[in-house]
Amino acid sequence: MSNAQPIIAALVPCYNESLTIAKVCDDFKKYLPEATVYVYDNNSSDGTAEIAAEHGAVVVHEGRQGKGNVVRQMLRDIDADCYVMVDGDDTYPIEQVREVIAPILDGTADHVVGDRLSNGTYAAENKRAGHGFGNDLVRWLIKVLYGFEYTDVMTGYRAFNREFAKTLPVLSPGFEIETELSIHAVDKNWRIVQVPIDYRDRPEGSESKLNTVSDGIKVLKMIFSLFKDYKPLGVLLADRARVLCHRACTGHSRDRRVRGDGSGPEVPDGDPRRGVLRARCAHARVWPHPRHRGQGQPPRLGAPRHRGLRAEIAESSSLIDGLWVDKH
Repeated sequence: MSNAQPIIAALVPCYNESLTIAKVCDDFKKYLPEATVYVYDNNSSDGTAEIAAEHGAVVVHEGRQGKGNVVRQMLRDIDADCYVMVDGDDTYPIEQVREVIAPILDGTADHVVGDRLSNGTYAAENKRAGHGFGNDLVRWLIKVLYGFEYTDVMTGYRAFNREFAKTLPVLSPGFEIETELSIHAVDKNWRIVQVPIDYRDRPEGSESKLNTVSDGIKVLKMIFSLFKDYKPLGVLLADRARVLCHRACTGHSRDRRVRGDGSGPEVPDGDPRRGVLRARCAHARVWPHPRHRGQGQPPRLGAPRHRGLRAEIAESSSLIDGLWVDKH
């Protein structure tokens, strides 16, 4: 990073955080006065936006519901050299913000993760047992699928540089955003630093918007969806291994040859894919090989020189998954 004064943006996505947003804004002014605080209000109905504006934040309204939608718009709108993001619920210590952004400012990291788990404060403060289990499960899946071990995946306390922010294709609409940030950083080989932070639970009267079950399922779907997009070869190999394992266990083998009359592989009556094979076989019988066009007679399918047509019919059997033709 250049010697010029870096532009720092503090990003605070918010939805109904009227009890805590004032303290979050004031803490940024106290511990990181050179930063511009951006509060993106996501359809709050409790006056969160008005309170944030009174405490010096730049307030922007985002109508598309969901944290992922908010973060996507933030990164599109805001230009900075260093971004630091926290939730508006005052569970993350702003007093440690300089420790979190230090690796970004000195150029040793592209993405910094505020780790709540290493020092035990999350286990001591968190009152929702399912959240801890879900975090551990997601960490394990990312380690298995992507080969990187995070100490805390679901944390909302993060920092990143301009290059990371502007190349992040935020796909998730909701609370899956933390998982997406983590996977993107690993898959694209960004430099990752994990900084231990203290965690404190929400104050009395403040409620979490995260649903352990429904949002947990969305996170798991996001992990496998990104794996399919980022590592398609791995998905194809895994699917092929599944098919081979099924064949080995059931003792079946697929025979792509057709019956002697050229009518194609056997397909049970009523199977909706029967028509596909029938059309392919009919096409091969009705339309002659280019070599014979104009001669009035289509080639015999059984003739050796027309094995290409027989192969075309036989290849149709690959459209049928799970149908087996006895060898003969």
